[in-house]
Amino acid sequence: RDLNLRTVEDAGPYKGNKLLCVANSTKRLVGVVWSAMFCCSPVRVYIIYCNKLQCCVVHLTISVVFATMNKMGNSAIWRNVVAQVQNYNQQQFSALQNICFQTSFLSGKDTAKNRTVICSLYCDYYLQHQPQHCFVALSNNVPIGYVLCCVDANDFAPTMKKAYLPTVKKLNLWQWLTFNYQLKRQAKFVAMGYSAHLHIDILPEFQHQGIGTQLIATLFAHLESLGVDGVHLVCGQSNKSAIKFYQKCGFCQIATMPSCVVMGKKFFSEGAK
Repeated sequence: RDLNLRTVEDAGPYKGNKLLCVANSTKRLVGVVWSAMFCCSPVRVYIIYCNKLQCCVVHLTISVVFATMNKMGNSAIWRNVVAQVQNYNQQQFSALQNICFQTSFLSGKDTAKNRTVICSLYCDYYLQHQPQHCFVALSNNVPIGYVLCCVDANDFAPTMKKAYLPTVKKLNLWQWLTFNYQLKRQAKFVAMGYSAHLHIDILPEFQHQGIGTQLIATLFAHLESLGVDGVHLVCGQSNKSAIKFYQKCGFCQIATMPSCVVMGKKFFSEGAK
């Protein structure tokens, strides 16, 4: 009851299509400049003020939505992304290191120390020792994601322990302990026929565009051509969307670890190879 309908155009000094008017309980109507957020199509706002409830409801027309989408022009969510998947080359090393860190659990604490820890554990070995099994997704010739794979399981643990883990131990003891635990468990998965393992990361603004599917399909074709029996990966137990994605790609859960699930995919059935 007692609803008064006003538009921004009737708001006196606040008249204009790039201003929003907001009412609060003590001052009936306060003009707030919000033009910086909306730099394109006109914004029409209707304010419904209820005397009894001392509140207002602001309804933004669809033009606000499109204005926001244009403001988020760098986000692939609002536009079609055509990604090209190609073999990794050494000139992309720094770019892939950056993707590795930006998609990690330490991305909110951007320090040289944290970057070294993350890249030492999840990126550098693959690019430096098994680059022929790594693939990169590009948008406008700029790396936006990758899939890194280790096919030679016999080389992975010794090389990690010698070349990378000593540095990690000095910088982050907890991550060193966690990785060593996973490394010991990995021998079991290799014995089960999941000899290869992978890491896949895509910049957040380019996710949910089918790029991960492209990367996985490219890697699978590569591994099958090499006669690899199977591949596995470790995923956070709480990362439901990632688990669902891997299941769609043909992975199934083969083991669990603290806060993690291990998922595997077989390319050849027993005796079929």
